[in-house]
Amino acid sequence: MDTVSFNIKKWHYLYKDKENILQHYSNDKNVTLPVCKIPAGMKRRMSTISKMAVQVAMDASYDEMVDFIIFTSQHGEINRTIDILTTIAKQEPISPTAFSQSVHNTASGHYTIATKNALPVTSICAGSESIRSGLIEAFAYLHGKPNATVLLVDFDEPCPDMLNKGEQMAPSHHALAMLLKAGDEHQLIFNEIGAQTVTLGSQFFLQAQKGTTNKFNI
Repeated sequence: MDTVSFNIKKWHYLYKDKENILQHYSNDKNVTLPVCKIPAGMKRRMSTISKMAVQVAMDASYDEMVDFIIFTSQHGEINRTIDILTTIAKQEPISPTAFSQSVHNTASGHYTIATKNALPVTSICAGSESIRSGLIEAFAYLHGKPNATVLLVDFDEPCPDMLNKGEQMAPSHHALAMLLKAGDEHQLIFNEIGAQTVTLGSQFFLQAQKGTTNKFNI
């Protein structure tokens, strides 16, 4: 297998611009102005990146029948984890809430709780290939269940400078949610040396040229 393919039914994308303002893009014509759907009690405990991931996931899956859920992230709650390690180094007590919110599947757990959704969820960490690995996972699921719908959520935030050792890092807070169906509108292509390239229309999740845009508070 050198190519996997899929159709994208709907997508929502949030990122922080240079002024630290959240910008929202989407191809969803039913969304003119996004509204935060995360319950207030839950939102107070969440990091910014988890709130962004859960928000786009809730937007993309609203009024949709989803059969399988995939969350991908290169570093997950890395900044919260760094805070915990710093606290340990100072020999100070760790916040139980911070500890419980520092695992890699924090965002996916919040999503299933907020939506009362008991569907199976896969959380993937594969470095800079995380979103591509998620697309492969989605393709494999859709290959076996061609009538199904997969929710794929990819999110990341910039790492502290101490961890930036030449590895490709997220330039800004961003979260992307896509509803994927079986099809061949978009392709993930493997080249001869095994590296991967993605063809997703006009790379909407980076440029969002075909969607609507709104400033957003979360």
